[in-house]
Amino acid sequence: MVMRFFICWICLFITDDCKLEFKRDNRKVIIKTIEGNCPFGYGVYADGVYYIHNRKNPLFFVDRGGKKTYFEKTSPEEYEE
Repeated sequence: MVMRFFICWICLFITDDCKLEFKRDNRKVIIKTIEGNCPFGYGVYADGVYYIHNRKNPLFFVDRGGKKTYFEKTSPEEYEE
């Protein structure tokens, strides 16, 4: 599954069994499950208010295996778990 995020004030993330709404203002992002069973794991939900503390784009992320993936070197289309 490839997740793509766009710069907008209200965005939707939709898969076959999950629909999330992202509302953004200058200081926070509010995520709400609209329908479905979103695949985050047992008892894990994305819903909540997330405050923006830093506007810099991250250089990398760490996957659940502990591997760093650098955004500069890997586009979302090239990433595979």
